[in-house]
Amino acid sequence: MLRQLGADAVGMSTVVETIAANHAGMRVCAISCITNMSYDISGVAPSEEDVIEAGKKSSEEFSELVMDVIKSM
Repeated sequence: MLRQLGADAVGMSTVVETIAANHAGMRVCAISCITNMSYDISGVAPSEEDVIEAGKKSSEEFSELVMDVIKSM
């Protein structure tokens, strides 16, 4: 359904966290680091190690992005 609506990615935990923050009256800016493709898209179930390794590979650039966003707020 989300693909048909034009979504390129879905951050599953981001949804719950955003709902809770909004309920608490907080404004939300969400940035997600995508570490794996969905099984139904890729046909391969990633291991926990694969997901951790992908996060480590992008950690420096992701940290810089987050810092840049914070500085611009």
